[in-house]
Amino acid sequence: MQIRLIRETELWNAMNLCYRIFMQQVAPRYSPEGIKNFEDFLLFEKQLEWHRNQERFTFGAFEGSILCGVSQMDTDGHISLLFVETHRQKEGMGTALVYEMARMAQQRFGCKILTVNAAPSAAEAYVKMGFVQNAPAQCQGGIDFVPMFIETYKAIANGKMRPKDKKERLVLSIVLASVTVFLLFFTILAVGKEKERVIKYWDQEMLPGDRLPYFGENMNPFYDFDDAEESDGIWDIDLYEEKGLSYTIEEDHYQYNNYNESSTGYYVEFEIDYPKIEGLEKGMQEKANQIFKECAMRTVLDYYEKPTEEGKEQMLGKEPFIASMVKYKVCYMGKEFLSVIFEDQRYIGNMYVGSYDLRSVMLNLESGEVYTLDKILNVDKSFAKMWRNEVLSEDSEIDFIADMDNKMLEKVFQGQEVSARPVCFVTEDGLEIGISYSDEEGNGGYVTMDFEKEDLEEYLKDSAFWDMPETLR
Repeated sequence: MQIRLIRETELWNAMNLCYRIFMQQVAPRYSPEGIKNFEDFLLFEKQLEWHRNQERFTFGAFEGSILCGVSQMDTDGHISLLFVETHRQKEGMGTALVYEMARMAQQRFGCKILTVNAAPSAAEAYVKMGFVQNAPAQCQGGIDFVPMFIETYKAIANGKMRPKDKKERLVLSIVLASVTVFLLFFTILAVGKEKERVIKYWDQEMLPGDRLPYFGENMNPFYDFDDAEESDGIWDIDLYEEKGLSYTIEEDHYQYNNYNESSTGYYVEFEIDYPKIEGLEKGMQEKANQIFKECAMRTVLDYYEKPTEEGKEQMLGKEPFIASMVKYKVCYMGKEFLSVIFEDQRYIGNMYVGSYDLRSVMLNLESGEVYTLDKILNVDKSFAKMWRNEVLSEDSEIDFIADMDNKMLEKVFQGQEVSARPVCFVTEDGLEIGISYSDEEGNGGYVTMDFEKEDLEEYLKDSAFWDMPETLR
C-alpha cells in the first residue's frame, strides 16, 4: 500500500470515490438538504481551486495503480474527507491516511491536533483510530456530525504501529509538503504516422474521468473529460521477451531515512526498486546486478553516499534535504541483451520542488558492456538537429526543446551538459532516444522518441549492439 498526495490529474477520480462511497454508506441517513450540501462541497471547480491554491490537501491510498481510499484536510488540521472502499475497510487504510495527514499537519503547519466532524455512523471507527469526542453531536445544513479530535503525535504513533508492506513507497514527509511538484506532472504523448512516438512533458491540464452528478454547471469547458485519455507513458511499454531465456528477473528493494537521527546535518529519504537477475553465470550475474543497482541508486550515490563535485556544487546554499523514489521497467529481455529503464522522482536541496529523472541500462549479457548512445550512434550536430525536428514536429510547444539550439543539444547527446543528458533504451518498436533534463530551480523531466533502425542508418556506428535485439535487426 502506498499513501501519497493526490496529483491534479487524479483529483477527479478521488472525488468520484468519495461521492460513490458517501452515496452508498452515508447518504441514506442524510436529509436531502444534507446530501445537496455535501455534493456542493465536492464540486470539482471548488476542489480544483483548493488544490491549486494549496488550501486543502488530498491524500490517496493506492494498491499499485488502484485508488482505494481518500482523505483531505486543510491547513488548520481539519479533516474534511475520509473514505475507504467498502471491501478494503478494517484493513488499517483509514489509520494510514490519518497518519500521513498528522505528519503533514505537525511538520508543515505546526498543528498539535487533527479535528473532524464525523458522520455518526463513522464515529466508532474514528474512536478506534484514537479520536475523542469533544462536543455534543450536532446538525448543520442538514448534516449530522460528531465533533472529534486526536493529538497529532498520537495519530503518528498509531500509524507507525500499523503493519507495513515491504513494497510501501516513499514516506510522505517528503512529498506531503511538495504539492508544487505534482503541478509539474509529466504526461506522455504517443503519436506518429507510421511508428509510435513517446514524448514526456509538462501538461498539468489533462484530467481523466467520467462526468458525475456533482459536476458543476459552470465548469471550464477546457476540461474535456469525454475525450481525455489517461496514459502511464513509458510504463505502458510492453516487455519484449525473446524465447528460451536461461535467466529470470526478480525485484530488489532499498529503503532508508534518517528522520530519527536528529544529530545528522542532512535529512534523507530513499525508496528504491531495482531488478535482480538470476540464472546467469556467477561472475556475469554479479556484475549485471551491480550495474542495475548503481543505476537505480544514482541520486543516492551522487548526492549522499559518494557525492560528486557537481553534486556538491548543486547543493551549495540549498536545504540539507535529499530524497529519491525509483521505479523501473524491464522493456527488453534477450539471450544476449537486456534493456531496463529507471524513473527517479527526486528532491535535491528543496523539499518543495522535485523532478523526474530518467536513466537506462542497455547491457550485453555476455561481455558485460553497457551501451550508451554515443557508443552506437554518431551523435553529431546533424543528429541533434534531426532529433529536435522530429520532437517539435509532433509537439511544437515543448518549450525547453524549442529553446535549445542544435549546438547545445549536440553537447547534451555527447554528455557535455550538466543540466541535461541523453537516455536511450530498446523496446519492441525500436530504439527510444531522448534526454532527461533539470533547471536551476530543481524542476525537471524527460522527453523520449521512438525510432526504427532504418530511421538512423546514416548515424549508425559499427557496434555489436545492432546485432543483438531482435527488434533492431
